[in-house]
Amino acid sequence: MIGFRKWRIEDRHLSSPYARVRWREREMHARCHRHSFASARFDRRALEEEHEAPHPNCNCGIYAYYEPHARPRAIYVRLAWGIVTLWGRIEAHGNGMRAEHARVEALASSPEWPRVYRQGVERVAAELGIDLVRHTELEWAAGEYGGRLPDSLVP
Repeated sequence: MIGFRKWRIEDRHLSSPYARVRWREREMHARCHRHSFASARFDRRALEEEHEAPHPNCNCGIYAYYEPHARPRAIYVRLAWGIVTLWGRIEAHGNGMRAEHARVEALASSPEWPRVYRQGVERVAAELGIDLVRHTELEWAAGEYGGRLPDSLVP
């Protein structure tokens, strides 16, 4: 199943914009970070006992949206949007989902972005060995990697 997510570009790596988690490889396997930045900042649920991620009573898991955002607004804070495939346990929510496993398939770029920003996204895509697509074609390109969560499963 496919989803869309955003990352920060940091030192030629992708990092979660909310938790202190760095994507050093193309695949990520979720763990609960009970005391992460996201838990503290957003006052979300977190379980104290050990558990597998994602858990329905916790905020853990790898987040992805059902739809890409129409236009990136924060390019100057080095955010990158991309396509992920998700598998394993999935927790579906109103505007997105949390997954047990994810693989980055493509990152988005745009010719209207500043050159230094485009180059950062291009470097990360090359290092991960993934596709680079135009941001305006992100939704169309996602179909090459899999299907979406059926509407009947979206709360």
